[in-house]
Amino acid sequence: MPKDTLLHILVVDDDRGVREMLHTFFEDQEFDVMTAANGTEALDIIDENVFDMVVSDLRMPEVDGLEVIQHYKKSNSQGIGIIITGLATVESAIDALRTGVDDFVLKPFNLVHLNDIINKHLELRRVQAENKRLQEQIRHERDELKKTVTVLQIIKDIALKLNYNFSFSDLIQLVIKHIARVVNYDYAVYADTANWVIFAHSHSALSKIQKNTLMQYTKKFLVKNYDIEEEVESYELISAESAEHNEPLPDIRSELAIELTLDGGQKGIILALGKESGQFEDVDSDFLEELSVDVTKIFSQFWGLLTEQKHRIQLLVDHITDGVVLIDVFADEIVFNPAAAEILGRHSSDFSLNSLVQFLGFTLEDVRSECIKNGNILQEMVNIEVGDHKRVLDVRINGFKYAGYMEEGLVLVVRDITEKFQVEKMKENLIANVSHELKTPIAIVKEYLSLMEEGIGGEINEQQHEFIHIATSHLERLTRLIYNFINMSKLDSGQLYIKPRMEDVRDLIDQTLEHLHFRLEQKNINLVIEGDEELPEIEVDRDAFLQVLMNLLDNAIKYSPEAGTIRVGANTENSGITVWVKDEGKGINPENLQKVFQRFFQELWDENKPPGTGLGLSITRQLVEEHGGRIWAESPEGQGAHMYFYLPVTHDGNELAEVKNQVSAE
Repeated sequence: MPKDTLLHILVVDDDRGVREMLHTFFEDQEFDVMTAANGTEALDIIDENVFDMVVSDLRMPEVDGLEVIQHYKKSNSQGIGIIITGLATVESAIDALRTGVDDFVLKPFNLVHLNDIINKHLELRRVQAENKRLQEQIRHERDELKKTVTVLQIIKDIALKLNYNFSFSDLIQLVIKHIARVVNYDYAVYADTANWVIFAHSHSALSKIQKNTLMQYTKKFLVKNYDIEEEVESYELISAESAEHNEPLPDIRSELAIELTLDGGQKGIILALGKESGQFEDVDSDFLEELSVDVTKIFSQFWGLLTEQKHRIQLLVDHITDGVVLIDVFADEIVFNPAAAEILGRHSSDFSLNSLVQFLGFTLEDVRSECIKNGNILQEMVNIEVGDHKRVLDVRINGFKYAGYMEEGLVLVVRDITEKFQVEKMKENLIANVSHELKTPIAIVKEYLSLMEEGIGGEINEQQHEFIHIATSHLERLTRLIYNFINMSKLDSGQLYIKPRMEDVRDLIDQTLEHLHFRLEQKNINLVIEGDEELPEIEVDRDAFLQVLMNLLDNAIKYSPEAGTIRVGANTENSGITVWVKDEGKGINPENLQKVFQRFFQELWDENKPPGTGLGLSITRQLVEEHGGRIWAESPEGQGAHMYFYLPVTHDGNELAEVKNQVSAE
């Protein structure tokens, strides 16, 4: 059991022989071991020491093993607690796991088996710690990327403006608006100590009274903090949008100054103002300082440096840690920063514009149309090979078009997310493996419940029948959850194979409702069957159809009120069949009607209800689209959620592929 650091363990057992055996065993495994002869002694030792693991007997006088583990977990929630006992029952094992015990070992036990259990939990803690570290790293890199994009956007916009006849105020306003990406201000003003010209930006229009108050506040701030003569009166406020009302400016409770050094040593100040106390406490001061330096450099070179514009931008881009590619589309000129060359494993001279775009998985036609003509940002996850290594990249392409030396340009930001991608794949594989492992024991439990209900193990009364129904109902829900995880994994890996055959839709609906009969009775839900009495057979994968309808009905039951009504129906429509499930719950917010089919999206109306996985509707959509169909949601005000899906009646393989491609494109 090799370990990077010495691990501390406490052994608690009132049997001296067991205690000494475990002490010797753990010392041989290079643990730092302490022992306690009873639970009371163990509590005192835990209060005075820090342990990575506690192994305790269950049955002990005064203080039992569960109390020991609970006490231990209060001070070390990440520690490992293992119960060892020869008096275990299923109930005691369940109680132990519910109170925070990580594992349960029966006496007499095999030391090799115990060693395997401990190794398993140590590895689990290591993976959890590594996962937390990677999450923090990803969060940090995401924040850094946001900062990088902000600086790049400022630089790009300034570069565009430099080719036009514009005023200094345009440049200041541009910077102030971009700072809103990282500073959540209510008002922002710029003032310099030379001209007393104040440029203001507000997220809403300002009245004349509000503008005057804002000017006076800025003047007092400058007088107080920059030793300016108070009698200076020659200032002017421009840029803020005007409003007709005469409401006063709300009280300013937070302020944040960003200093800029202008030509001649004069100071320029961007002052962010907030209506809430402590509004800027979470702002990254280091980033603001860096931003201040960058903006100062731009301002100091603003006058008369149009011809050096490309060189200036390149200097800034070279110091960005993300890969940045600047492209002059008409000149077919490509410039990499050092990070881009390292990430892509090539130099800009190795590419033409067309070959670079194709290398990153795009087409030049799409890039020019979306990024330059329509002003959209393209983003894709791209797989490339650099030498013997495969890399996964997050590529973002932004376009711009303006007069001057560059008619059309592109900015590519390339980020290496290989490590993050691998972590996500590990998580997906873990979910898939755990789901598969759970299938067999759940099937066995269901089978034994069925045998009990049939009286194989002896006669059962009505109350026991009800208990069996409740247990079976929850097992079926758990089974659906497991199959959702399995299908998610198969869909992601392209291993879910649809096997359509001709099926009777009405029979499939009836079969689904039969499975949910007990749950409908539990909530006293009135079920209404609607639609055409005569329905054609449909070419569909039976299991996939059942899972789609089961997921929709499961949600309808979950969100329906007691004694509510659920309507299920199907109609023949446009060479296909439309199936619907309607409930009388609280419905779906209009802005979320499309989002509900996104993976992991959840709309929680009731905070007291436990959230689901957010997978059901996402998998449902994918299964429907695999059949060349489509699914959508409606939610008329006060009428609950109405879920529909449409499937073509029949089609050959070529038609199915064509329909699926159309659905994917939409």
